[in-house]
Amino acid sequence: MTRFPALVFVFLASTPLFGQAPAKYADAVRALDTLIERERQDAGIPGLSVALVADQSVVWAKGFGHSDLERTKPAGPETVHRVGSVSKLFTDIAVMQLVEQGKLDLDAPVTRYLPEFMPENPFGKPITLRQLMSHRSGLIREPPAGNYFDPKPTSLARTV
Repeated sequence: MTRFPALVFVFLASTPLFGQAPAKYADAVRALDTLIERERQDAGIPGLSVALVADQSVVWAKGFGHSDLERTKPAGPETVHRVGSVSKLFTDIAVMQLVEQGKLDLDAPVTRYLPEFMPENPFGKPITLRQLMSHRSGLIREPPAGNYFDPKPTSLARTV
């Protein structure tokens, strides 16, 4: 599975997809369809959903495999999946765009932007965005409630 994101990235980076009319995506969509399904099967991934977005518009969306193995329910473009760690990438990109615009400072205490966020830092110094983004803040990896490993359902209030 580690090569899958790299393959998709290389394919997208080497294909002139963006800025073209949707009809011109046909070759790329055919190639992606084949590549994604082959990689899904090779990696033993039960199901996933993919969307190709250009200029704020969904050009193509499709589900692969199953969203529910017990009921053999197929995954579709509207299937909701847990995104896991990939959301960090999008958050970091947004933060870095705001840093470039001068709206955020990576080395300022995070409480400058989120005053209600008051975690205990075991090292006694304010936690910065840079530390959070590079996983060096000293915060625990999983919260005590509502994490992937917690078998009990929990409320949003308890999780937060």
